[in-house]
Amino acid sequence: VTYRPGAVVRRFTEDANGITLHLEDGSDIQGSRAFLGAGVLETARILLASRPATGSLTLRDSQQAFLPTLHRWPAPRRPDRGDFHTLPQIFVEIDSPDISPHLVHSQVYTWNEYFPRDLTATHGRKLPGSGPALAALARRLVVAQTFLHSDHSHRIGLRLSPDGRLVATVQRNPETDQTMSRALRLVSTALRSGGLLPLRFAARHGAPGASFHVGASVPMSATPQDGQSDRLGRPHGLSRLHLIDASSLPAIPATTITLGVMANAHRIATAAL
Repeated sequence: VTYRPGAVVRRFTEDANGITLHLEDGSDIQGSRAFLGAGVLETARILLASRPATGSLTLRDSQQAFLPTLHRWPAPRRPDRGDFHTLPQIFVEIDSPDISPHLVHSQVYTWNEYFPRDLTATHGRKLPGSGPALAALARRLVVAQTFLHSDHSHRIGLRLSPDGRLVATVQRNPETDQTMSRALRLVSTALRSGGLLPLRFAARHGAPGASFHVGASVPMSATPQDGQSDRLGRPHGLSRLHLIDASSLPAIPATTITLGVMANAHRIATAAL
């Protein structure tokens, strides 16, 4: 492996003899194959710049919402004193055909230093002098970040502007809000059974595109057509370029996708080489 720092790819061209990467500094890199994993937005930009006839791509999102809860048990010590981290403590998977044929995924976070800042910024001005009370309330907060499958989520259309930047357009899914409301109701029931008090009235829905579960802009298919890729991540019409990030996933599940993306990239590279 030869690592080339600062080598920014602007576009690529492919022919029967190989593939050429055209860099920002005007130089080229040639090879027999290229594996593109620049993250779903930059991958989309490179694809659109290299194949202008494509016109646009559509990112599939996993819609998210934040459900605050309060724990009702006495804590052995204050959570804001001592060592702590901001990683989720629990994953909750809900399998309910009444809501979705796919899993609903929740990541449960205990205290972190963002909680009191957010409470104060949201409610402090309306309640002068409430800072200490809000800080104490924040120490009892447990937040469930809930995700839906991309079939129930908004999508984001991407096209390339004349100056080379991506332009995003939200494609709203009319069933997203209702599906999320049903999902939060069931998540609340599950968390309540664990001793938490869900505050559904304070649930905060994420904006389209705010999720970090996103991709499937050139989804894999056994029989790919325009806008799709084959099982080796090659966009329809190309034979030497392989998409190895979340761009080639067939859909975006509600559950975490990182390990799945890594495994798929390993599979593609192993089979292609």
